[in-house]
Order: sequence, then structure tokens, then C-alpha cells
Amino acid sequence: MMHATHFIINLIDRYDQEVTFLTNDPPLLSSNISNFLFEGGKHIILLSSEIKLAPGTATTTIRFQIKYQNLDKTLILELISRQCLPGEYNNIISGQCELCPSGYYSINTDTPCAQCPLGARCYGGNNIFLNQGYWRAPILV
Repeated sequence: MMHATHFIINLIDRYDQEVTFLTNDPPLLSSNISNFLFEGGKHIILLSSEIKLAPGTATTTIRFQIKYQNLDKTLILELISRQCLPGEYNNIISGQCELCPSGYYSINTDTPCAQCPLGARCYGGNNIFLNQGYWRAPILV
């Protein structure tokens, strides 16, 4: 799963300017999640405790209703997780992509990191370097 302490959303108008509300007259905000703050008249802060994304193509949709004077808008935010990358593996226990540490490597994201083979150096991720005097089989197409 994706882990972050929080997400900060800034509202931008059609002129590409950041929208700031008066702190003594804030907009009315509602959402399908309860764990958010409106800070400094311009930032919506999402606390990540309600946002869970496992590696792959998981999607979480967050809706905000903003009402301020004659403005009544619904904002839709879609968070889409990515697949694990080569050099990472999908740790089904933690639910997140983890980078292989030094001494290990991974090419297949569905299997745990493998120990570096004899005659090679692995600096973590998908980096495998052959030692001098060793060779690899040619790639056949």
C-alpha cells in the first residue's frame, strides 16, 4: 500500500493562480473522507490514514464539495497506484513495492528479491554487475 503522512492540495484558478480564501471567512468543505484539514486559507491537507492503495492499478476516488459565496464546486481527485518496477517486488505482507537491498536483485516484480549470484555484484534494485572474468549468455531473440 502507498504510505505517506499526508497530501497537500492547492486550488488553482483558470488563470493558473493559487486560490486563497480569507481565514476569517473560509469555504464550506465536505468530502467522502473525514480525515482532512483546511489550512491557511489555501491548502487542503489529506491525512493518509484513510487512503489505501496497493501496488498495481488500484484507484481511490476522493470527492470534495466546496461552497463559498456564489461558488459551489465538486472536485474529484483520483489516486492511482503504479505497478512495482524492476528492482522492486510486491511485498504482500506490507502491501507495498519494496526496493531490493544491496546484495540482492529482482527482475520479476512478483517474486521476492534474490541473493546476488556468485561472480556478480548487486547494489540493490535491478542492478547486477558481473565481476571480471565472468560472462553472461547472449540474449537470444
